Amino acid sequence: MDNLLLPPSEEAGHRGLGSIEEAPQDSEWILPPIGRTPAWNIAVNIIVYMAAPMSMPATFAAAGWWWGSAFLLYSASITYQTGRLIGDICIRYPKYDNYPRISSVCFESISQRQGWGGERGTRGAKFGLYLAVVMQFCTFYLDSTAQCLYVAQYWDQLFPESPFCVWQWLLLTWAMAIPVIQIPTFHESRWIALVTLIGVGLIVLTFIYEVVLVKPWNCVPGPANGASVTTSSVLLSFSAFAYAFGGHGMYPEEIREMERPEQWPSVMNWTYSIMIPMYFLCSLLGYYAYGDFSNANINLNFPSNHINTVSIIVQLVFTYYCIFCTSLVIMLQVESSCFGISPTAIWQREFCGLSSVVVRFVFRTLFVGSQVLLCEALLSGDGDTLLAMQALAGAVGMSAFTYSLPFIFHWELMGDEIGPLTKVWYTLNIAAGTAVMAGGLYSAIDSLASASSGSVCHLQYAYSPLDPADPCYNNTIPEGWFS
Repeated sequence: MDNLLLPPSEEAGHRGLGSIEEAPQDSEWILPPIGRTPAWNIAVNIIVYMAAPMSMPATFAAAGWWWGSAFLLYSASITYQTGRLIGDICIRYPKYDNYPRISSVCFESISQRQGWGGERGTRGAKFGLYLAVVMQFCTFYLDSTAQCLYVAQYWDQLFPESPFCVWQWLLLTWAMAIPVIQIPTFHESRWIALVTLIGVGLIVLTFIYEVVLVKPWNCVPGPANGASVTTSSVLLSFSAFAYAFGGHGMYPEEIREMERPEQWPSVMNWTYSIMIPMYFLCSLLGYYAYGDFSNANINLNFPSNHINTVSIIVQLVFTYYCIFCTSLVIMLQVESSCFGISPTAIWQREFCGLSSVVVRFVFRTLFVGSQVLLCEALLSGDGDTLLAMQALAGAVGMSAFTYSLPFIFHWELMGDEIGPLTKVWYTLNIAAGTAVMAGGLYSAIDSLASASSGSVCHLQYAYSPLDPADPCYNNTIPEGWFS
């Protein structure tokens, strides 16, 4: 890993970067050129990965009207800016094609200027490298683990009378994910991603339908708003927002695959023009409709009708693809650095005389299997477990990748091009991102510890209005609810 660093572009002009040591060509973290993917493919992949509209009501509910609205607005604006900053870095320095490389270069430059760790700041370089690697691994690993639990819950909702328990549905989730995760790179997945994007639209439409059908605000006792909001839940919500707006931790890898990286601004524009209206709609409408009862798996808030069944089936397909694209970044890094496998290789014998496809199959199968095993250990039918797992993924890395590190990196690499007021703005956001990360780690771990249970077989309340906490629990059930 010490060979990660490559020299910046000659036009960079930054005071500390010109003397960074050039790495050998066979650096273990350098992937071969794979820039062959059109911009629309990258935009679709980012939207599909980022899309968590159905978890937004629960995220918003954990914070309440005031904090939820404030952080939703802040996240929508600031994460667009940080996405553009990451693009600026990767376009200016095309060889900085993954987050660990950018982090290593920047922390080496910082330590070199400050005189820490020797003349070349090698300690800073190693710190930056391992910081990004560990956070990236933990973030996407936990995210994919949450996706596995989502799938198992969806199966249990579809077949609530089945003899299979949630833990057994998790084993089916693993088996059915194995062929999906064999897709080598984002390029090969573009058509599947496009179909999945259409599914996201259908999911949001079914959400609107169910809310309008039931009108929970007219039910008895009706939704409660803010009664369960605490300092811990607000911190949990902030990290869950970081999860919902996450994806920045794989932006350099996405840009690396682009045929024309200079089109990155249009990718960001398309992504946010689609996602932001969707997030605002689901957050505000969902919290107004269900209040504190909003579940991370929002389908638990819907009645057992045909539209809900369609929504669950569509989300099954969507979530299987999320398992793939969430894990792909770290799977590619491990395959390249540990096994020496090219992302574009298929039958070439590249590791211990075995073909790339065999090594990839074994490694990826075991990788997702370990995530399923973690799900089994944390198994619970409580929707709060899902929100807590998402918040933990958001806190352990996404808050840094999305809210703070892009400002640090852009300042370090292009500090000569930004003014003093901009640097004050960067400083405020770095502090905010760090606070979100620290508070989210505490609240997410605490929530997981209190919600986890290994004794759950089926979801306790698979549909509305069976749960006594449901806004419509005491209401007369209209005939159309269950049709």
